[in-house]
Amino acid sequence: MKSFNNEGLFAFVLFICVTIICIVIVSLIGFLFLDESTTKERSNVHIVDADFDQTHYQYKIKR
Repeated sequence: MKSFNNEGLFAFVLFICVTIICIVIVSLIGFLFLDESTTKERSNVHIVDADFDQTHYQYKIKR
């Protein structure tokens, strides 16, 4: 009974370690890919914001 508990505990700890390693790997890969796309999206958003501010400013000047 005691050896079974030790094996179960070892398997449980091993399972947790493997799960954590998988989560870390997926997070790193996702972060690398997502970071690239979010930088592009952010630059686009900044451009849109700049255009909007410029047109708003020109509209204020015309008015």
